[in-house]
Order: sequence, then C-alpha cells, then structure tokens
Amino acid sequence: MCYTTGVNMKKQIFFVRSKIARRISKKMSIIYLSIYFFILTMLLLILSPALYRIAVDKAAYNLSVMTDEFRIVQDSMAESLNSLNLDLNLDLYLSSYYSDSNAASKEKVNLSLSKIASINSNTLTFCLEDRNGIFFSSLSHSYIDKQKYLHSYFNYKDLLKFNYSSYFSPVIQNQFHSEYLAYECFAYSKNLNIASIPLTATVFYNATTIMKHCRELSDTTFTSFSIINRYNYVLYQSAQNELYKNCLEELNKTKTTSGKIHGKGGIFFFQSIPSTNCTIIAYTPYSQLFSTAAFIIGIITLLYLLSPILYMLFLAPLIQRQLAPLKKLSDAMSGYSVGNDIETDIHTEDEIEVVNNSFHQMIKEINRQIDKIKKKEHENSVISYKLLATQIDPHFIYNTMNIINIMAREGNMEAVVEINSALIKILRERLNSKLNVFESINNEVDTMMQYYLIASYRYQNHITVNFNIDEALGNKLIPKNILQPLVENAFFHGFPDERSITEGSVGILIYSMENEIIIEVSDNGQGMSPARINEILNNSYSIYDDKKPHIGIDNIKQRLNYLYDGNYQLVIQSAENQGTTVIITIPDISTS
Repeated sequence: MCYTTGVNMKKQIFFVRSKIARRISKKMSIIYLSIYFFILTMLLLILSPALYRIAVDKAAYNLSVMTDEFRIVQDSMAESLNSLNLDLNLDLYLSSYYSDSNAASKEKVNLSLSKIASINSNTLTFCLEDRNGIFFSSLSHSYIDKQKYLHSYFNYKDLLKFNYSSYFSPVIQNQFHSEYLAYECFAYSKNLNIASIPLTATVFYNATTIMKHCRELSDTTFTSFSIINRYNYVLYQSAQNELYKNCLEELNKTKTTSGKIHGKGGIFFFQSIPSTNCTIIAYTPYSQLFSTAAFIIGIITLLYLLSPILYMLFLAPLIQRQLAPLKKLSDAMSGYSVGNDIETDIHTEDEIEVVNNSFHQMIKEINRQIDKIKKKEHENSVISYKLLATQIDPHFIYNTMNIINIMAREGNMEAVVEINSALIKILRERLNSKLNVFESINNEVDTMMQYYLIASYRYQNHITVNFNIDEALGNKLIPKNILQPLVENAFFHGFPDERSITEGSVGILIYSMENEIIIEVSDNGQGMSPARINEILNNSYSIYDDKKPHIGIDNIKQRLNYLYDGNYQLVIQSAENQGTTVIITIPDISTS
C-alpha cells in the first residue's frame, strides 16, 4: 500500500481556513465571473446576428427550392396539355365523334387520351369537356367522378365560360390510387382548340414525390407552408395557422414576387410561381430561427462548467505554496500506518525539510524490515504447502507398489507393466507441473483415470467408477491433485478387504452453482460412524506429527485452507454399511 498526499491532501489543503485562502478565493471568483460575462457578451453580440442571418438565408433558400419544384410541375402540366394539340389521332377521333356521336367513337377518344397520358409516368389522367357538358376522360383508377369533382370549383366553371385561360386546382388527396398506394395530385385546366372544337382540357398530375420533398424541406426550416392562387384561395396548407390571415393582408399590399413579412411571433416567407401566378407562403417562428441559440447556451454552459475546473487548477497550487508545509508533514505522519509509503514533497530549505527527510528515511528502513519479515513468512508458507502437496505421494506409491507385488507374485506380468506405466504417467505429470497450485478439471480427471487403472487390478475390476461431470467445466481450475486422494480414500477405506469384494462403485460428480464448484466423491462401501466423521473433520494434524493420520482428508483440508483461507466447505456424509460421500465446495476462481 502507498499513502500519498495527492488528491486527498489537496482536498484537505483546500478546506484549510486561512486569510491567504480567503484572499485568493475572492480574487479567483472575480476573475471567473469576469471571464464568464465577457464570453457571454461576445457570443450574444457577435454570433447571434450571424446565426439569425444564416437561419433566414436557409429559410429563403429552402422556399426557393420548393418554388422551383412547383414551377417544374406546373410547366410539365402545361406542356402535357399542349401536347394534346399535337396528337393527330385525337383530332381524328374528336372529329369523328362530333360528326357521328355514339359510344364507340367516344370510347376511341378516351383510349386516345389514355395513350397520350401513358407517355408521362406522372400523368394520371387527361379530361376534355366541351361547352355542352360532353366529358371525355382517359382510363384511370380513381375514386371520384372527375367531371363532378371539377364542377365543384367555380374557377373551373368560369373557365368553361372563357372567363379564364387556365386553372390550377388544390391538392387532391387519396382520390387517385394504384394497387399499392394513393396519390397526391394537382388538376390543371386550360382552354384549347382541338380539331377546331373549343374544349377545356384538364390533366391530373401525380404530385406525391414533389409534395413529400417539399414537406421534408419545410420540416427543416418552417412549421407550415401554404400554396395560394392569385385570389388568395388556399390550394394546399400543411398545417393550420391563424396568422396567415394577417400575412395575406400584407401580401396584397406588396408588389414584390418574393420576400418576407414579419408577423407576430415569426416571419412569413413568400415567393410566387410565375406560370400560374400561385404563391408559396412558409412560416417559421422566431424561436425556430434562433434554435441555434441552444448551441450558444451549450457553449456557455460548457464554459461555465470548465471555468470552475480552471479555477481549481489555478487556486490549488497557490494555496499549496502559501499554506504552512509543517501541517502537510503533520498530516502525513498522523496518517501513517506500518507498511505504507509516505510521499511528501517539501522543499522549504529549512529545518522542516530536514525533519521531513529524516522521517522519510525512517519510514524506508521500517518498511524494508517489514518486507524481509513478509518474505520470510511467505517462503515458510510455500515450503509448508509443497510438503502438503507431496505428502500423499509416498502413501500412494506405497499402495501402488503393493499392488505390483501382488500381481508379480501371481505371475501377471502384463498387469505389472500396465500398472507401472500408469504410475510413471502420474509421477511424470506431477514432476512436469510441480509448481502448479491449480489444475484443470480435465487434467485432474485424466490423472485420476491412471490411478483407477491401478486400483482396478487390486480389486480385480469389481469396483466401477462412474463420472457425472459438467462438460462446460472442463477447463475450470481446481486445486491440483485433489480428485485422486478422494477416490483413493473411497477405495481403501470404503472397500478395505479387496479380496472379499463382489461388487462396488465409486461416483464422481462435479458441477457448478452460483460461482462455486462442487466436487462430490461417493461410494457404496462400508461407511463410517458419526464419531469417526467427527474425528476426521475436527482433529487437527501437522505435517510434522508422528501420529498416523487420515492422510487424504487431512491433507486436502490443509491445502484448501491454505488456498482459500477458510472460504470453502468440506462435508462428509456417511453411515455404517451405507457408503460415504465427501462433498467439497470451493470458489470458482475463474469468476471470482
């Protein structure tokens, strides 16, 4: 551990009450407020007008783009109507109809209109009407009676009387449709002479794309926009706005074709469409024009938050230099505890610096002695653990050599070779990874299988080992050499008389639960009494004792306590003639 006089010391110094601290705090507060108000004033005086002009220019530009879009649509509609004069088949069919009016000749006129309409994908339908109310229409999918719909507008009816040369209708919504969608469209009517017959021609034009584009442009700058004709009749309005009435009054007074009108709470931008004398009016409130003020507020807020930080950066060093360094040293001494390091950077070039250096030298010497003691204790602890880890080897080797002697006396040399090979594998694994404290469950099981091969000869294959191990735990780490002594105990204490055994089994169950690994080794052998269980679990044993212990359990207990410092459980469940189960619960070190 290291006790420093960094952030904590700065906090302590900052809160020291002194005349110097109060004087510096007062001066820095004045500087902070002055900088803050200066920046705020400059932003409001310089940036606000510029931002306003940018917002107005953007609104005017967007309105100009919208106007161009509508102008192109209107020009296309006018061009489409003019193309009717150029179609010879339409002339022929109209002449034929008026010379001999019948349903067949009228249908030819309608089909001819349909053919002309198909040339332009945006043309939904063409209509013709004479002064006697005879109505022709190209084929189209629509909900409306087009003649009845057109007659609902007095401008169109006046056009039939030659009062006007053309008429641009309001936006028609959801009246024309295809299989998949409904259209927004305009109707544009114009008086034409086709085949020397005075007719009022109308084109219904798909404006879905243009309307969508204009609404998108409007949403970036305006809250609403409207299209009005020369008589202030509303052809389209994206949203209701009562302020438009005042705007129209002002608009009638002006003679310009584009500009802006300042209204209550906002600005109306307008621009006329020359081809039909329609006008687009768009409204944006002042609050939206100054929406970038949020950006200004953000900058001011950021500067306001940064200013105290800068204030502290300037203030802390001043206070640290001015306040008495003796208090700093005193605080360091009072906060010292054995084993900690102390860092107090004091350069006063007087007796205080001498005391500080002497104190540091003393702390270094104390800590050096403590490190030596800790290192010695650690070395002793490591030696003890290694003794524990190797303690079971002689016991295991003795039992294995005993089995080899039995097999040799019986002349079973093949078994001797196989048992000896298994013993060599186990000892090689121990030697190759002698310094490892932990081992994977898969490797532990492999080592235990070599032991099982050895034990199976002793018990003449009368005892089986059953595994139930969660495959997901294969790479999890458990204390090295923990399974083999548990299984060995199950064999030697559960089935002590191997010659009389007719059948037995040992079960190994390994699973996890709530960041813990549970190892269960059970047998159906002779079991033990509660008194014997208590003796095994509670009797302490030292590796230096001469008494013969229950080596497997005692060794495991001491190694687990060394590794987990008591953070484990070892439980023995048994009854005489009913088998024994040893349950070990340890932390999952891969998730701890």
